[in-house]
Amino acid sequence: MKFLNISLLILLLASCASGGKTVQKLGGEEAEQIENLSNEDFKPKKQVRYNADADYHLINDLVDDVLEDESLDKVSKERLESIDEKKTGLVGLCYLGNTKEGLAKLDALYEKNKKNPAYWNQQGICSYKTGNKRLAKVYFNKAVALNSKYIPAINNIGVISVDEGKDRKAIAAFKQVLLIKRNNKTAMFNLSNIYIKYGLYSKSTAMLKNLYRVNKKDRDVINSLVYSYLFDGKPKFAYTILKEMNSDYFEIPSLKIALYYSLKQLKSEHAKRVREDIEDMDLNAKDKTIFQQIKGLTI
Repeated sequence: MKFLNISLLILLLASCASGGKTVQKLGGEEAEQIENLSNEDFKPKKQVRYNADADYHLINDLVDDVLEDESLDKVSKERLESIDEKKTGLVGLCYLGNTKEGLAKLDALYEKNKKNPAYWNQQGICSYKTGNKRLAKVYFNKAVALNSKYIPAINNIGVISVDEGKDRKAIAAFKQVLLIKRNNKTAMFNLSNIYIKYGLYSKSTAMLKNLYRVNKKDRDVINSLVYSYLFDGKPKFAYTILKEMNSDYFEIPSLKIALYYSLKQLKSEHAKRVREDIEDMDLNAKDKTIFQQIKGLTI
């Protein structure tokens, strides 16, 4: 049997300008605003203390799987399309593409929340969503500097490290989270996918089985667990999970491909029909590459 050589990719802005100084005469409205200033206007704003119980609840309904309230890094664009307005908050705006509005609202909260690690973590998420990874890392590290055990920011540092191909740093971040909170689901999920990438299937499977027990409907967890079994040459375990799924789950190409791969390893006569179904699907580049590799395997 040829071995499949597939690495799963893991999956979860500002510029300064200065110009010459100009002297501008104040208009009537501006002059009136200055005249109305009082000592109250110059008093520092009362800062809001960090409250762990309230953290992330601006968007607490955004995710409905085992990673709820721990991280938003696993939310896919496809799932975001169906989110209604009541499920969006500051960071929700950034995930839905309204990064300008999200950042503007965060800026307005600076004075009251500048010592709150959650504030800097949310700034980092919005920056990350605009494509500025460097600034996002600055914000995530700022959050950790304020609270060395602030799990969301440490997780996000790990996610960016994976994105940059710095797997050793990512592993260190996720392991740090698990030292703080042993059963943190986000870190377990992300770390398990790195283990899959390096062929450490016993470790990845153990973590993913724990997540699967928490919620057997989480498609991302199912996807990773099934491939962990398949890459480890255990198609029976993978198929046992896949056959329990509702048919709509197989509208996800990666899961349909996993079903085909398990049936092919099991030498099932149904593999051909599933393969033909996949050939009619609109696959992205990654799924297409994986599918072609599996088709070419001699088992």
